[in-house]
Amino acid sequence: MSWDPHLDGNPSLGAFRAAVPERAAVGGISNRALLNSGPSEARTDAASGLAATGGRGWIVAGGCTIPRESRPANILAAQAALLP
Repeated sequence: MSWDPHLDGNPSLGAFRAAVPERAAVGGISNRALLNSGPSEARTDAASGLAATGGRGWIVAGGCTIPRESRPANILAAQAALLP
């Protein structure tokens, strides 16, 4: 399932995984984090998603899509937050 857990009314990654553990969650990185001028929010979104899912049943991605205008440094920051 792919959705934006940062939009009001949408379930969080953790809530989705608890309710439907047999399904993978796709998403977790907000558009705001991908478009922000610095990478810290992308790192925070990635770390929060990792904590919420334990890194299982989660495919890290933008909300519905990654905006064309996303900053490469922010995408790399989210990726780096997931690596040991």
